Amino acid sequence: MKVRNHILPILLVATCFCLFTACNKLPEPDTSKANAVDNSSILAERMFNDVGKYTSGVLTDNKKSSLKSIAADVSPISSCLRVYFDFNSSPNKLVLDFGTENCFCEDGLNRRGKILITYDGGYMDSTATLNTTFDGYYVNNNQVTGNRTLSYKGYNQAKKPNWTVTVNGSVILANNGGTITYQATHNTAMVEGENTMDYKDNVFETTGSASGITPAGQAFTALVTTPLISTMKCNNFVKGVVELTPAGEPKRTLNYGDGDCDNKASLTVNGITFNVNLP
Repeated sequence: MKVRNHILPILLVATCFCLFTACNKLPEPDTSKANAVDNSSILAERMFNDVGKYTSGVLTDNKKSSLKSIAADVSPISSCLRVYFDFNSSPNKLVLDFGTENCFCEDGLNRRGKILITYDGGYMDSTATLNTTFDGYYVNNNQVTGNRTLSYKGYNQAKKPNWTVTVNGSVILANNGGTITYQATHNTAMVEGENTMDYKDNVFETTGSASGITPAGQAFTALVTTPLISTMKCNNFVKGVVELTPAGEPKRTLNYGDGDCDNKASLTVNGITFNVNLP
């Protein structure tokens, strides 16, 4: 009986503790700062990757076109886009001109301004380097500035053409939302579409890392741990995983999913997974 008398209080305490913890779960992590970092990293990477997709599409389409130097043409990529080549200059020049007013593009985004590219040789020549800058270029009223450099590296071990991509730029957010600064060093490989003349079937795989500062001044790094997959028809990456590390905050993992062309992803912080809408 004495044993039972001793055990009963212990069981009562244990039961009360279990009930207490069950009804008073540990608070979920405060993701307000995390969201600012996540959105900054995602938006900046998408903006500069988007520039690469447009450039690739125009240069792929030019292989089958009869464009002449300085000639302007409406690009099949977007009815908003006018394309200008200057093959007489050295290096060659390419201008992607979306006009001075917002134009609603086929991917559902408004664009205006110019993407300016200088390059020597073809898109996949052994010495090809493309340098990209911007002239009043906006996407949904967010201004993209800085430079993007792409250098062809031949075929990788998987026998796919690949490029080194470096970015040193910024995104000035609409409505006085502040500025995201962004630097990246990535490798991008064309894993589908190389053997066709149709840019629409191009699929790219991206690895590497990036860093930046949010509009609130918080630094972050982003490391691709599972290759990011992008297609010409989808605004966001459709697959891949990025490990984000904000200054003073726990690491989090951003998973773009299993291939669906949407704006959905999942974010895991401190073992807790959230469904998120991509910016």
